[in-house]
Amino acid sequence: MRKEKLNMALHAPIKLVLNGNDEIYTGYLAKDLYNPRRYCILPIDVSQSVIVFPASYVKQYTYLNNNVTIK
Repeated sequence: MRKEKLNMALHAPIKLVLNGNDEIYTGYLAKDLYNPRRYCILPIDVSQSVIVFPASYVKQYTYLNNNVTIK
């Protein structure tokens, strides 16, 4: 996915699907603090861990507030 599409969703609650596995991650999208080329999901549920990934790994994401899906 292009970085421009991901940057539109920064700091918004989303459901994210990554390439390679069909697991759905739910949380807030943010830039990684240590590598500015990567993104991370800050989970809503604090028992889950933070997931860090590059933009090319994102298959699609859905905004939680209005259910709009971006591919």
